[in-house]
Amino acid sequence: MTGVIEIRKDIALDPAVAPILYRSKTITASAMSCIDASRAWAGGGKTAGYSVGDLIKDLTYNDKSATVRGTAVYDGGGVKYTATAPTAGSPVIDLPDSFFLAATCKKVLLNFWVKVPSVYDTAGAAGARLLIGSAKSATVDPLRVSANAHIGILYNCNAAGSLNILQLNAFGTQVTSNMVDAAKAQAGKPLLISLYAYVNSSSKVVIRTYINGVAGADQITATDWSVPAGTYVRAAVGNKGLVTGNDIAYTFYRAMINDLTSSTEDVATLVANEYNAYKASFS
Repeated sequence: MTGVIEIRKDIALDPAVAPILYRSKTITASAMSCIDASRAWAGGGKTAGYSVGDLIKDLTYNDKSATVRGTAVYDGGGVKYTATAPTAGSPVIDLPDSFFLAATCKKVLLNFWVKVPSVYDTAGAAGARLLIGSAKSATVDPLRVSANAHIGILYNCNAAGSLNILQLNAFGTQVTSNMVDAAKAQAGKPLLISLYAYVNSSSKVVIRTYINGVAGADQITATDWSVPAGTYVRAAVGNKGLVTGNDIAYTFYRAMINDLTSSTEDVATLVANEYNAYKASFS
């Protein structure tokens, strides 16, 4: 046998959750997809970069993969995105369709590991840069408009090319996160951004940001819950294919999305488990 393996001793499966041994220690029954560029056996974890068409296998048991769309270098277990890679018109990675929400979804959690340098856009042009997102609409490029969003995390930069506003999308709504300062403090380091969104009793969307496992206050949107539909669909990591010239130099490590609509799992515990399990895994 060659490659990296993980030895997991004395594992006790919880029958109350599911008698299943998942491919990653923080995956639970509510996980729809988990893409991890650091897992060698899944297609990630390379040491010499990524080529167009490389696949990164989904770690859940849905038999799907993410596709690397542009030549990109390896960086500490992840896919490093620069202004010259991938080519114009392509995201870093096309995610599997399991990153789209079901029409009945009313509670979702996205855990996203990323490293963004202090200055991530040398052009310093104003505008939102998509880190990760999924969207559907009746028009092309659905990720351009937050009203089309199923889920999404975006950085908006200042004139110096550094983080100014952290924006979160969910259920066709968007908020300016109240945890931007915590994200700024982690510039140049592997960072876990967790987006939790749910529908309250007034049918409004509530969004909560976690930075490295620490929660911000809930933010209630003025927009009613929806799961946008349409013939144009896209789920992606990266911004190159969305707005020409608005590029971020950053490294993508890992993303997992959970539909918690019918789950009794505790969100804070899920986030804490993800952070504690992988905080030393990336560089």
